[in-house]
Amino acid sequence: MGCEAVRVHAESCRKVLVEEGADDTIFTLLKYENGAVGCLETCWVIPEGQPNTLDARIEVVGTQGRVAVRVGDNEPVEVSGPERSRRPDIAYGPVFDGRQGGAIRFQLEHFAECILTDREFLISPRDARAAVALAAAIHESLGTGAPARVSE
Repeated sequence: MGCEAVRVHAESCRKVLVEEGADDTIFTLLKYENGAVGCLETCWVIPEGQPNTLDARIEVVGTQGRVAVRVGDNEPVEVSGPERSRRPDIAYGPVFDGRQGGAIRFQLEHFAECILTDREFLISPRDARAAVALAAAIHESLGTGAPARVSE
C-alpha cells in the first residue's frame, strides 16, 4: 500500500483465557495515512473438536486487486480418531525428533546469522519499529477503549 497506519481502535473479549490474563479475541480497525481502512482480527480460541490448532489467514483487498493467503486450509497432514480430527503444525513450529523446526526456527536462525555475520535483515529496522508502534497503539486503545494514534 505504501503508507503507514496512523490510528487504531481495538476491542477485545475475554471468556476462555481469563485465568491466563489473555484476550480470547481482538478486533482492530486501522486508519491509514492515505485514507484507507483495514481490519485486523486475532483470535486465540478455536472451538474444541476443530482439526487445527492454528488457522492463519491474511487477505488484502483493494481497488486494483486482492491477495489471500490461507495457511490453515492447506495443511497436508490430518490425524483422525474416534473423538476428533486434528491437523498437526508442520509449518510454524513443529518439533521433529525433539528439535524445533519450521518458520519460527528459520526466523530465529536468520536473526542470529545477521547478528553474527553483520548481514542485512530481511525486515528493515524501520518496518520492525512500525510493527512495534502499531502493537503499542493497539494495546493503548484496548486499555482506554478509545482510538489511539500510532506513534512515529
